[in-house]
Amino acid sequence: MMIKANENFGGTFPFKPNYCEASGFKMHYVDEGKGEVILCIHGEPTWGYLYRLMIPLLSKSHRVIVPDNMGFGKSETPQHKTYNFQEHVDNLVDLVEYLGLNNITLVVHDWGGPMGAGLFKSNPNLIKRIVIMNTLFPLGTDIENQLLAKSIAISPWFQLMGKLHQEGTIETVLENLFMHFNIGMLKNFTGFEKSENITDDWLQAYSAPFSSKEECIAAVRLPKSIVDGQSELWQPFTPVEIKAARNTPAIMIEGMKDKGLAPEYYIPMFKQGFPDGKVHELPNAGHYLQEDDPQTIASLIEQFITQT
Repeated sequence: MMIKANENFGGTFPFKPNYCEASGFKMHYVDEGKGEVILCIHGEPTWGYLYRLMIPLLSKSHRVIVPDNMGFGKSETPQHKTYNFQEHVDNLVDLVEYLGLNNITLVVHDWGGPMGAGLFKSNPNLIKRIVIMNTLFPLGTDIENQLLAKSIAISPWFQLMGKLHQEGTIETVLENLFMHFNIGMLKNFTGFEKSENITDDWLQAYSAPFSSKEECIAAVRLPKSIVDGQSELWQPFTPVEIKAARNTPAIMIEGMKDKGLAPEYYIPMFKQGFPDGKVHELPNAGHYLQEDDPQTIASLIEQFITQT
């Protein structure tokens, strides 16, 4: 069952709901402010709620668009979809075309990184700037692939997923975990540091999209696609696409307490992909850095836009 359109979780998500059906399902998105577009893509197991503290700050001078990926947040979870990686990319492409967006400052986090890279591949001319936060923007180079493999091998999160896959219990466990949004698991295996954000409304907002086994499809299949090696992931960039990406201004904002995607690997990945890009390290932020330090992130994005 979808979250009701007007649900604001105790006033913590006070944004007007918007829906796009260009991909054949109801895709929810926030659309606040006017000016150049900032498009914010979330990962797993979050939704647009993750950006709620940044939206009011950035929408003072920009048009901020925050979609919920299929199967997350207030978007529909159609049961006939495959939920493979390319399907999520295609949904974003359809949304951008539906809204007629261009000159986009693309902000990506977690699984939103590869999804944003797929969006860039579809039409590089639409993307003016790239902001990468605790994720990778995969160009598919050999060095990048080596770093990615090493990061997955040491990640407590992917070690757990691999163990569950070997035991044949990954779907059963994830379906139950996501139905109850296990904070301890997220904190121990990935990281968020600002525990004062954890209120009853916060808990309800993050757990509501996963209220049944059927609603957990997307949340199960994305991590499963990494450990089972069967699902289609991102396609490497061509030399022309790599050049286009490297000619696009890019920065990384990195929560240095990330336990799931180790900065020691993801910062070098960024530097290898974007040699001219600047890295901003947030020493007291974890993987979910939008929860930990939204003001600093918004200021860095504003500064980046002003300077490029």
